[in-house]
Amino acid sequence: MRSRQQAAITARTAHNAPMQVRTEPLAPWLIGALAMASLLIVGYFTEGVGYGIRAALVVALAALVTAAALVAAQSRAGREAVMHEHRQRPTAEQLADDVPLFVGDGSSYVIGMLGWTEAVSELLSHAIAASGDTVSDELLTARGDAAALQQLLREAAVHHPSNVGIARLHWVSTLWELDQPRIEAIAAEA
Repeated sequence: MRSRQQAAITARTAHNAPMQVRTEPLAPWLIGALAMASLLIVGYFTEGVGYGIRAALVVALAALVTAAALVAAQSRAGREAVMHEHRQRPTAEQLADDVPLFVGDGSSYVIGMLGWTEAVSELLSHAIAASGDTVSDELLTARGDAAALQQLLREAAVHHPSNVGIARLHWVSTLWELDQPRIEAIAAEA
């Protein structure tokens, strides 16, 4: 089973075609600059063309060359950003379900999220203790959610989930993070 899956991945990625990156075409800007330069040359050698028109042609030429340089720089930066993002993606072999992305004792994401959930649990415990008899159900639920997420993160650090498991863990963590500003405001009021 593994060899068929590996062969399918290799067949899909064997062509090694260059990555297509769409950028702003530079040719129209350069053609415009060349046309403006030719108008400037004609303007200098034509009698009766005033200095004001010649100055306007020089300014227009400078503006076109500057615009072409900015378009080229922006296209280059966009291409480099896309290529950097492409290089950061996992390889086709890593996308197989049975190949874990975790190395060693866990990823930095899991470790960071564990620290954050522990800090939030501590905050919620203090808020519940400070509120006395008027404990909000939302605070109790939020503390339970933080504890459940901590348990998931600890299991992920030990069992090294597949890519699908990692995606689910990120999804659950993101949903938990989205509610934190509201929960922290409730804890601050307690």
